Amino acid sequence: MFFTRIAAVFAIGSTLFAAAAPTPCARDLEVEVEVEVEVSDILNDLLDVTSSVLPQLSAVTDITEGTVLPLVQKLTDALQTASDDLAGLSAPSSGAALASRDGQEEVAQLLNTILSDVGNTLNPILGDLQKIPAVAELLKTLSPVLHTVLGAVEALLPGVLALVSGLLGPVVDVLHDLGLGGVLGLLGL
Repeated sequence: MFFTRIAAVFAIGSTLFAAAAPTPCARDLEVEVEVEVEVSDILNDLLDVTSSVLPQLSAVTDITEGTVLPLVQKLTDALQTASDDLAGLSAPSSGAALASRDGQEEVAQLLNTILSDVGNTLNPILGDLQKIPAVAELLKTLSPVLHTVLGAVEALLPGVLALVSGLLGPVVDVLHDLGLGGVLGLLGL
């Protein structure tokens, strides 16, 4: 009878300890979901800025340093902030579960929207923008910063860039005209 009680206490205690300890697989999945959410949040913040700045830039009728430099500066600052924020995230361990397909598609769609909006806004006025030395210098930073953003996203959520490259078809030539060949190369385009 005493042995039965000890066995019962041991069984209940073992169950409590086993239930309290997270399994490595569950922890990896949790980390992966957190990374997806953080990447999405960073890209949504970037999209908020591009959705504000790009229409203003597109509406400028008198393209001068005074009218476009502050807007291009906001755009490049937002891209640099996103790049820095993404670089600050920790990639899941190599044993982590793959990112969910929905999470990858959401991130890919955000990147597609950002790249398409930037390309479609800047392309028609690129010649005028490049005539302004201060703006031309800022535009030269677009490719390396976008390259860093995309590289960081791919490191955090492998497979996302393959989805992005499938979405960018209509603006590939526009992005190439903007001097974003390095970005397109990273995307395999």
